Amino acid sequence: MASNVPLTGLQGQIPIRRKGNTKCSAHRNKDVILHCTECKILVCLSCSISTHNGHTLTEISDIALQKKDVLQDFIHDIENNKLIQLQNEMQSIENKIHENDTNFKDLGQQVKTQGEVCKKQIDVLTDEFVSICDSLEKDNRDLLLKYKEDLQQRYTSLLEQMRECKEILQTGTDILVYDSASDLSAEEIPEAPVLHEADFHPCALITYQLRKALGMLNTSSGPPNASSEKIGSKAIAEGSTLLEEFLDESVCLTKFKSPIDCTSVCPTTSGAWLCDNESNVLLLVDAKGQTMQRIKYPDSNIMDISISQAGNLWFCCCENFSINEVPASSIVPITRFEADTWPTCICITKDGNVAVGTKNANFPEGKLFIYTTEGQSILSTSANKKGSGLGTPHSISECSVTGNFAVNSWEKEGDNGTWSRRIVVYDKKLKFKFDICEDGSEGKTVKTSFCPRCAVYDSNGHLLIDLINVVKVLEGTGQYLRTINIQDENSTIVAIGVQRDDVLWVHLYAHKLAKRGMFGKLLKKQSDSIACKSEIKTVKYYKD
Repeated sequence: MASNVPLTGLQGQIPIRRKGNTKCSAHRNKDVILHCTECKILVCLSCSISTHNGHTLTEISDIALQKKDVLQDFIHDIENNKLIQLQNEMQSIENKIHENDTNFKDLGQQVKTQGEVCKKQIDVLTDEFVSICDSLEKDNRDLLLKYKEDLQQRYTSLLEQMRECKEILQTGTDILVYDSASDLSAEEIPEAPVLHEADFHPCALITYQLRKALGMLNTSSGPPNASSEKIGSKAIAEGSTLLEEFLDESVCLTKFKSPIDCTSVCPTTSGAWLCDNESNVLLLVDAKGQTMQRIKYPDSNIMDISISQAGNLWFCCCENFSINEVPASSIVPITRFEADTWPTCICITKDGNVAVGTKNANFPEGKLFIYTTEGQSILSTSANKKGSGLGTPHSISECSVTGNFAVNSWEKEGDNGTWSRRIVVYDKKLKFKFDICEDGSEGKTVKTSFCPRCAVYDSNGHLLIDLINVVKVLEGTGQYLRTINIQDENSTIVAIGVQRDDVLWVHLYAHKLAKRGMFGKLLKKQSDSIACKSEIKTVKYYKD
């Protein structure tokens, strides 16, 4: 009788039948011959009339047929899916390891090559960037090797499981078939690691700042670890400079009365050219306001000006469509070619081509063209329906880092004569990238009264936009960085320009106060008195 009593321990433990054992765990001298559907275990005849009385019972031979199907499905899935998937993934990892090694070695070589161009002073920064590449390569390789090891372990485990299943199907008992099918466990393939990524942008123009001279190494975040934290502290984003290079407060270097009212300021290495789109006179002044050169163009008013890398002055005229050049050694303008429609602004690119913004009296949308210096059209923005593209281009600036173009677009709204203004950014192929307006674009907005007259890039790839009496500094991607205060609340910025050493030139109208009442009153009408005076400031906003 004792053998028919379930063998429970002192703490009420229930005996478990070992895998492949034909004897009942409750009645050791009885063979298991039935399967209890409710309890999902194999039982003997005694169990069927005692503990499992009333339960749904099935003969083992019948349930074994179902379990064989389970084993067959498992084998089929392993052979035709899991093993093949694992093999393909491991091969893919091998390819990625090779690609990873090649890419980062190439990046390191690019950095070394660029470092040689930038002379001995840049060697320290070159080694730093190469170190980042080596570190990223090592981190990625370690991650990929660890991932491959996990895949190999899973592959071996599944292979062993499949071998056991095949052996059981050939020689195992029904009970062993049942037990093996019940113990199957096909775990998911391990998740692939997140790898570091990087790309290198060498600087086209070598300047006095070493970071700008070497270029920019962009990295994307991989898995968090001590190495990636060090990398993150060194990485530099595209078109940006480390924030600590900005001055806490901008410094006014010089301030003087402008010899003319002007709508364009184009700094040179020794001063700046000034022009007014309602005048045919060009003036070159130094940083103290002394006139160094004067040019008069008799045929038309001058809309906009730009300086080439060689120091030659270029300007465009709306009335006769002409694009003109004044060589650095001359004061006589030479007409190079005529634009397709009325030119409103001009920019000489770093490649020596001529970017021209135009408008058409019969079509409200403006266009941007790139010409050779002989007048051959190379690229142009596509025509757009009214309200969907470029308005009247007011200014153009090219980014020396990315080759993007920022265009200040003026558009007339409704019949009330009001104008809206926004900054439209195109890539070097004149494909639209994004715009910056009062409502913003993809989160890239300057939250302030938005009425810019121009936007210019500095040598770091930052975009400077004038807004009333401050200048906003944005990253090349349109994200706000900081504000340059001109330190004159009673003024309106009319034009800005940036020298190659990143000195900002600001032309503004400083409003006078009428002597009325105790505290004075801002003049709004020309008849009240002279309401404003034209002046220029040069401003430093980067540290040395």
